[in-house]
Amino acid sequence: MLLENLALFLGVICLALIGTGVMIHVICRKGAALKKIKLGLKQLELGRLDGVDGEPILAELVQGLRSKTDYCQQLASGVLSAEETKFNPEDKLGRALQSIRDRLSQIVLHIERISQGDYTQDLPLLSDQDELASMFNAMTSALWQAKKETEQNEWKKNGLAYLTLQLQRGENTDTEIAELSVQHIVKYIKAKTGSFYILDDEGFYSFRKGHMFAPVETNRLRFRIGESFVGQCAAERRMLIVSDIPPDYFQIKSSLPSTIPRQLVFLPIKHHDFVIAVMEFGFLQPIGAVQLSYLQSTESYIALALSSALARKK
Repeated sequence: MLLENLALFLGVICLALIGTGVMIHVICRKGAALKKIKLGLKQLELGRLDGVDGEPILAELVQGLRSKTDYCQQLASGVLSAEETKFNPEDKLGRALQSIRDRLSQIVLHIERISQGDYTQDLPLLSDQDELASMFNAMTSALWQAKKETEQNEWKKNGLAYLTLQLQRGENTDTEIAELSVQHIVKYIKAKTGSFYILDDEGFYSFRKGHMFAPVETNRLRFRIGESFVGQCAAERRMLIVSDIPPDYFQIKSSLPSTIPRQLVFLPIKHHDFVIAVMEFGFLQPIGAVQLSYLQSTESYIALALSSALARKK
């Protein structure tokens, strides 16, 4: 009986030892796996994806990160036209990458419009801190302004070239110069009326040529310096802009009230700082800054041609 009990006790001890060994083996295996997982996570923290997907628990995570890495590399390479990746709606990182791709595509579209000469659309601001859109829109505005200035300068250059060609063609008389100047400028800056007054031997600025304009009274064809707007412009030797026009100042060769100018611009034509003529133009709307600049730039060309004509006349 004693021997049987002893054998039973030893059997129980053996079973306990075997169970303990199994448990120790399992624990060791789990510990090694946890160690590998810890090392794998450390590698992922450093941005290394190779060699860390051996453990099943990391495989799915690494696969997702590799997919997003490839996506980022495409964006970094400027590839926006590749097939769009569908991310899980709960994948915040994936949705953030998709937002970056959409934003870059939007910028590319705006750049394409700019390359085609369309500067009218701004890149929408995503927030008050959207520095990219703010700088992009500032660049677009600067390009638009530069384009406008280039076009305006080219417009002025072409107009002056044409006017110079007309004034230098042959030996024009002072009356011909008056007519050429008025007709060209009226058409080029879209004035409604134009007239040209030349200083005569008696000290009057006499009406010589006009476009769509006739003085109300024949005795108002001549003005002394300081008299009326023409004489005032000559006296001050500077451009004069008048918006408050007397109703009976002049009459237009038209029966339509809408053709009456609402603004007058007087330009003195100076030769050696002496006013030898005054030009007058009427506008239905206030003259623009570019047109005004062009009008001022014509003075020296007209003054040179007119002074030469007056010298030949004497």
